[in-house]
Amino acid sequence: MRGFFSTAPEGIGQSQKLALELAKRSHFLRDFLDQELRRQENHHTEGRLHGLYQIFRDQVFHELTLAEFADAFAQMLAYGLFLAKLNSNGEMITLANARHFVPGSFRLIRELVQFLDDLSAPEYAGIRWLVEDEILSMMNGLALHAIHEDLSFKHRKAISRKVRAKDEEEHRLFERDPFIYFYEDYLKAYDPAMRKGRGVYYTPPPIVNFIVRAVDDILKESFGIPDGLADNRRVTVLDFACGTGTFLLRCFSAFSTISTGRKPGAPT
Repeated sequence: MRGFFSTAPEGIGQSQKLALELAKRSHFLRDFLDQELRRQENHHTEGRLHGLYQIFRDQVFHELTLAEFADAFAQMLAYGLFLAKLNSNGEMITLANARHFVPGSFRLIRELVQFLDDLSAPEYAGIRWLVEDEILSMMNGLALHAIHEDLSFKHRKAISRKVRAKDEEEHRLFERDPFIYFYEDYLKAYDPAMRKGRGVYYTPPPIVNFIVRAVDDILKESFGIPDGLADNRRVTVLDFACGTGTFLLRCFSAFSTISTGRKPGAPT
């Protein structure tokens, strides 16, 4: 009954609202996947879904349980459809074309989204309904421009207290890439304890920019390395909590600025 009455709002334009609605459907998807995994475990271990579980258990995490796989798979499948919509250039996404719109940089999600090709099988009827009539319909109704604006750091409290970008480069740093940053909101709505346990808290780009510039200045002024972070013979950059790589990306920007003479923030 809760699933029936939680109709997808038309044209969602707020990231928090989208996170809540997508997380709600992800919970249902997790439950459907868990039920079908247990059925295949007992009666049909050759099933496609159980086969994916075995691959993950053998190659990624040997102690992975059915429930844990169902949980992770539901998250990746739902989030993968969001990524597909972002990358679709306004085209409607369907079970048939969703996989082709998932960016190649998300290889694991792209592989898992191939499971959509198997949803025509009778045993996946419940999963197909949830994915096609609930999640896909919601994705195709998104107000993407509004979502992108809502994710921007320009609308956060710190920015509203008259903290403004001084130039075009800093203005670009206040933007949040929805491909990356929406996952924090999504996981918070899906499972706050999991978000805390995994440390899914993204550092705002302006802070990343400040830290990287400060390190670069220290290398130049205190260690006598004229090229700072760009001196790959004397400087090695390690990020042990890499996450989405925002610090490394900013370091690469510093490298290209030195090596090409390009102004920071200029198009590559």
